[in-house]
Amino acid sequence: MKTILAVLLLCAARLGAAEPETITTLAGQRYEKASVEHVNPAVIKVTHDAGILLLRYTELTADMQARLGYDAEKEKAWRAATLEAQRQAAVAAAEKWRSDKAAADRDAAERAAVAESQRNVMQAINPDGTPEGLLRFLKSQRK
Repeated sequence: MKTILAVLLLCAARLGAAEPETITTLAGQRYEKASVEHVNPAVIKVTHDAGILLLRYTELTADMQARLGYDAEKEKAWRAATLEAQRQAAVAAAEKWRSDKAAADRDAAERAAVAESQRNVMQAINPDGTPEGLLRFLKSQRK
């Protein structure tokens, strides 16, 4: 039973697959044994006998565009949506960078304030900054 089901699924997959063909662009470039692997509103991905390439719909003949369901308005809307998504991602990245920089600046200012406070304490304890001065302070604290 499993074997029959597997054979039926394989046959169904083969029936749905497009047969390789020759695709010729408006510029006259020919791609033999080509199959369209992926389609989006602006570009198709073509696998052919020499490799893989991306073609813009506008590089294809009107017949090929029609067969693949090209719609210039859909392409325009898709490109606008893609650009908007890229813009939003750039804005988000810039905001994150600003936020991270502000946090780093706050941390640096806090570290500088702690270091200054430590210097002030050390100056109060040991005004001349010598080891002897520190020893004098420590001896004075034992009393």
